Amino acid sequence: RSSEFTKSRSTWQPHARLSPSQVTGFRYGSLWILGIMSKVPSLQWYPADWRKDPGVQALDYESRGIWFEILMLMHESEQRGELLLNGGSMPDEALAQILGLDLAKLKQTLSKLLSYGVASRKQDNNTLINRRMVKDQAFLDMRRAAGSLGGKQKASKASANPLLKPTPSSSSSSSS
Repeated sequence: RSSEFTKSRSTWQPHARLSPSQVTGFRYGSLWILGIMSKVPSLQWYPADWRKDPGVQALDYESRGIWFEILMLMHESEQRGELLLNGGSMPDEALAQILGLDLAKLKQTLSKLLSYGVASRKQDNNTLINRRMVKDQAFLDMRRAAGSLGGKQKASKASANPLLKPTPSSSSSSSS
């Protein structure tokens, strides 16, 4: 059994299935912390949004549980916040199979989710989406792109002028 990562000297090398651009890592003491850039490892959960959303609260417990499971699938999706299967909109039959529901029950629940405004569908391909998750992913992508540009600019300035030393920050200075 091969592991996802193999140790080589003092650095970690990604397994052949991952391209170097997909792997990010940093050293914490003698431990390497690694991650896949395209996936967000955790889900921000806002209990107040769940409890105060009248659409969610109007659902029965079973429908809330189904919606929660759909949210978990959307989080793991290729495009976070969209319910996809192999790059396309997930068919209801496949979703019913994944969730262990009969198709009639799933269609009834999806109808409630859409009519109560809990879920939405994309207009171009009818993909089921969670608006909050899509918005959060767009914000994350924007911040990631901006951070990448900032790091490149800082590195190029440092290499252009090697004599330039950083100025001490106000928090590290002390007054006597």
